Amino acid sequence: MANEIYEAHFYDVRYRAVMDTQQQVKVFTDRNSFNISKIVNFDNECSNISSSDYFGGAIISSLLSALAAQCLRHRTTLEEAEGTAQLQLANPLTLVGVKGLDDKPYFSRITLTIYALLAPEPEDFQAFCQQALLLCPIYQTLSRSTPIDVSFKQLL
Repeated sequence: MANEIYEAHFYDVRYRAVMDTQQQVKVFTDRNSFNISKIVNFDNECSNISSSDYFGGAIISSLLSALAAQCLRHRTTLEEAEGTAQLQLANPLTLVGVKGLDDKPYFSRITLTIYALLAPEPEDFQAFCQQALLLCPIYQTLSRSTPIDVSFKQLL
């Protein structure tokens, strides 16, 4: 055990965030940076990206990337893929400061649908796609605490 290489078992990712005077947060990675406007943006007309937007985008994009990795491992071509994500936020009124409400907001349900066209077509499309979930660290982490419904639809 003492001779094991740390990097063989773990990959550490670090972020740094800075908030400016307008309460905009800039997140820095090792390679780039991005801005976050709020926790959740309830204004449909606002084009600023919230942390919830990034969260939902990270879930769906990591699932698509995991499916691509699964295809690569099995020498299957991912000809076309897209996905949808629906997040249900419980207790949203707490975030907008409604007096008398102090319930903790959280995502109570996450529903993901992946549409994919694979070639050659796997014998068992659903089992093949479910295996991709094993390669998705974001899904593996979140599914331990939040109900996540994932469905895979085969494009013809």
